[in-house]
Amino acid sequence: ACEGCCFQTLSTLCGCICGDFRHTDDYFKPNGTSLVGGENGLENDPKIKWVRASEIATSNAVVAEGDVELGVADKPAKTVKAHLFDGKIEPSDIAQGQLGDCWLLSAIATLAEKKGMIERIFVEKTHSVWSRYTLKMYIAKTKSFRRVIIDDFIPTKDGEPIFTKPNGNEMWVLLLEKAFAKLVGGYGKLEGGMPLWA
Repeated sequence: ACEGCCFQTLSTLCGCICGDFRHTDDYFKPNGTSLVGGENGLENDPKIKWVRASEIATSNAVVAEGDVELGVADKPAKTVKAHLFDGKIEPSDIAQGQLGDCWLLSAIATLAEKKGMIERIFVEKTHSVWSRYTLKMYIAKTKSFRRVIIDDFIPTKDGEPIFTKPNGNEMWVLLLEKAFAKLVGGYGKLEGGMPLWA
């Protein structure tokens, strides 16, 4: 109900008065502490900027016009919205970045082949204007599910996500990788692992 013009007006008004009211995770902050654990030293890289997933998704989207695909910058007349899910979820929605977490991404790709499995992980089924997402993650050690709450800040470098990349304007793969990183204590701790655990 709050998307569209009403949300734009509300966010502008509240942004002017109170600052940005979107969710920021106090336990998995959008800074170098969330990148620790790997051998690549990304936590100290000053070029890394944390950007909202919705901004990444809209900048990655393409709009088809005739036989030509145009980037968002080439097609200002048509507004492209970020989506948590957009159309069918497929293994090809996942593209690995600089992180050595192919073991995790291959497990996610396997889930993506089963209709409805990825969607079941997310409590929210659409793009959250509050930038807060809850994911249900299974913990094999305790044989129980844990709810992992995240914001949608994603680490980027030179305007591109440094880890997994979204397909068009979908955000789910960015957020699922982030939730798993929070679960284990940092993106760097996703370097190397077993697909069975994922």
